[in-house]
Order: sequence, then structure tokens, then C-alpha cells
Amino acid sequence: DLARTEIRNILCDSVPDMELLKEWYGVVIAAAPATGDIPVSAYQLAEVYSQEGGLSTAAALLAALPQQFIPDEAARSEYSNYMALQQLRETVAGNWYLMTDTDIEAMQRVAEHDNGRAARMAKEILCFFHHICYGDDMVLNLGDIGERNLSGGHAQDGRTRCVPTDNGLVIYPNPTGGTLTVESASPIRQITVYDLSGRVMMTAGGNGTASVETTHALSLRQDINVSSLPAGIYLLRVLTANGVETGRFVKN
Repeated sequence: DLARTEIRNILCDSVPDMELLKEWYGVVIAAAPATGDIPVSAYQLAEVYSQEGGLSTAAALLAALPQQFIPDEAARSEYSNYMALQQLRETVAGNWYLMTDTDIEAMQRVAEHDNGRAARMAKEILCFFHHICYGDDMVLNLGDIGERNLSGGHAQDGRTRCVPTDNGLVIYPNPTGGTLTVESASPIRQITVYDLSGRVMMTAGGNGTASVETTHALSLRQDINVSSLPAGIYLLRVLTANGVETGRFVKN
């Protein structure tokens, strides 16, 4: 319980301490029962390593899980599906834009496998990066970043084509190694940065601080320093005077 509380506190920080986060995930994994489910924290820890560019470390951690735990049938099924997702992550080196048609078909199989963690992540990745959405089946809510303008209706297989609602949002330089500039046609009230697992990595108010509220005049342009983030792909939720806009950027 202490570890989970500490993990929540770290994830709520404007700049999370990733090394401490990994330590606490390790505490939860060590305390997990040896039979039944594979702990979610094991997958979360692998995701942290992957986001930092440590794909080989993540792969080694995941490969050891069936020996470290004794998963039941449901846990084995989720593990197999998650490993398929991880293989795709390694194939594109974490850049989901680089998926080929073959990769997308493989990701669709992961998404349609069940409603577990891997399937939910696959659905969000397909919708956000390749405009293949699953409508009401998309239950993974990245802090409400999933607002989208669905168009084209539902296909016979249940998927829909959609367009992210990032009209009017300009993000540059992208990729970036330090300062990211966000411009909107409406005054910016708050910017929230998420990783692909839905964790809040950073929050900035309209005056460039980590505060949600600001007494300063709202601006159409906001610069945020993302140099402390691990290399990877991130999602943006931008609250403006006229609603919510979404976007994505690469931290190199």
C-alpha cells in the first residue's frame, strides 16, 4: 500500500522521478503473489524502460515473468498478447508512426484479442497514430485525451476511421530535445503531457508554470521545457478557452 501511494505521488509530480518510480515498481513486484496474475507493475516497469530507450532491458524483464510467477490461464493469455505488443514496440523502436501495413495488422490482432491492458493500449495506439479506432470499445482513457471527432461510421468489423481533434494546434520543434512550443488559435489555459500508458508526465499552466490556475493573461503560445522527459513519444492535452485540443510529439 505504501509503494502504491508513493507511485501515485510520483506520477502526479510535474517532473516524475523515474529512477524512484522504478524502485517502487520493483517493491510491488517483489510483494506480489507467485501464482495467479502477473502484477500490472511488472508491465508498467517494462514500459518505463521502453520509454527510456531500454528496450533490451524491458525485453529481459518481460521474458523472465513466466519463471518468476506461475500465471493462470487468463494471465498467460494476457502475457502472450502483451509480448506481441512489445515485439511491435521493438520493431519500430518505440516510434508508432513507423508501423507498416503488416505491423498495423499485427497490432489489430493485439487490440482485438480481449479487453486486457495490451489490447487497450493497442487500440489507443491505432487510433491516435493511425486513425483506426474502435469506438465504444476504447476503454483506455488517457486523462480524457481521447476526445476525437469520429467520421466515416463503423466498419463491419467494428472499427471506425477517425481524425484527432488537434485542429488549430501547432507543436514545434518536433522532435525536440528541450523546449517545446505549443500554439493554439484559442488562449491556452493548461497543457498536460502524457506517456503512451496514460501517465501524467508534466502539467503546465497558461503562464508556463506547473500550476493549473494562473492570474496572468492567457496566451496563444506556450513554451514548455521537456528536457527532463525520457526519450519517446508523448501525447498532449491542451485546454484552451474554447475547449480541448490534442497532439503528440517526440522527445529525442
